[in-house]
Amino acid sequence: MSEALRTSRLDPGQLEILTNQVLLCTAVLFVHCLRVYLETVDSHSSSDQTALQGTHHAFVLVEFFQTTEPSNGNELKSKRLKTEESLPKIFFANKMLSFGRSEDVVHSFQIALNCWHLLNSPLLQNEFKVLSDSWSADKWPWLFRFETDVLLYQGYYREMISRLQPIQSAQCSTVSRHRQMSLQLACCYYSISNYMAVVDMVLYIIGTFSSGSIQGHEALGPPQVKGRQLILMPLIDSEVFSCCIHLLVACLKDKVWKANAVGEVLVTHGNSNGAELDTLLGHMMVLMQHDWPKYEPMMCKILEGIKRRGCFSYCLFFNYIINIDLLEEFAYLRTPEGGKVNLDLLQSSSAKSCLQSRTVTRGVNKGVKEDFKAAMDRQVARTEENISLLLRTFIVDEADFLTKSLL
Repeated sequence: MSEALRTSRLDPGQLEILTNQVLLCTAVLFVHCLRVYLETVDSHSSSDQTALQGTHHAFVLVEFFQTTEPSNGNELKSKRLKTEESLPKIFFANKMLSFGRSEDVVHSFQIALNCWHLLNSPLLQNEFKVLSDSWSADKWPWLFRFETDVLLYQGYYREMISRLQPIQSAQCSTVSRHRQMSLQLACCYYSISNYMAVVDMVLYIIGTFSSGSIQGHEALGPPQVKGRQLILMPLIDSEVFSCCIHLLVACLKDKVWKANAVGEVLVTHGNSNGAELDTLLGHMMVLMQHDWPKYEPMMCKILEGIKRRGCFSYCLFFNYIINIDLLEEFAYLRTPEGGKVNLDLLQSSSAKSCLQSRTVTRGVNKGVKEDFKAAMDRQVARTEENISLLLRTFIVDEADFLTKSLL
């Protein structure tokens, strides 16, 4: 549009009139579409609660990162499936809105984005600045929210960190607003491989949960499509916790997946970093109990690699692994049919001991088999525990251990 106006053969007077018409029409369309979008995703900016169709939850736009194995097992995709030909796809994380309503909201955001680009184009930016100054647009808090979502949509992660970090650190907004910014910052930190910062953001977010509020989550994840995928996720504790788990699993997976399959990684790693690899895999297994069997394909790869390698050590296994499927798989790995894998899971329950001591001779101590069986029996008795609360405890209590493994 701006290029067509610039190259037109209209005289200056006609061009000015047409430019003003385009400016006003685009500005009106921008404000309308922005209102439709923000009335749904930002409860603080909504004056018409009927637009929320019965829900008062705010939503946050976050990036979805692939953690499960792709359908083609011969090729492992990168953490962000990139296609230069298409724009990111936006989905709602659950069915809190009807399909038609959710489509309208996403479409409104995309139209508002196109209008925003046109209004800030060389042809209109000066006129738009005059118009926005007359509106005192710089005082619209919801415009800041839109500009932030645009940065994420465009993949400008470092710019978004520079924009949000000072505000998030100041802690001068509501808990909901801080949670929104922390989630978006965590996505950006992951995208630039700053995994320790992701852990810090997750710890802050978990600290905002009330007791028992993280139960009853729904599965996080859009349909499997090529290209970047963004999710509009409701800012409720159970959904936010699911997103935090997803981010941590993605961080750990990035540290482990160095070849085309985890089995190859496990075999090719030498003894010098075998303990480090076991720790990463152990942390992954703890977190992958969430929303089971969502991560089952990845778990099968891990178990296959452990079997091929013939040994595995994780000192926190009996503290946090209570999924019956995983317990059965590890019990099977010790059998002749399962490969007689040497499992060192009976060490001290503290992470400090796990870091400092791995000198237990595997499989030779008297009564090890009986101790292992007794420990497994105790774990089976714990399978009805609330997994979300257990994982929250794991993230908080083992934060230092988790962070050191991601260095």
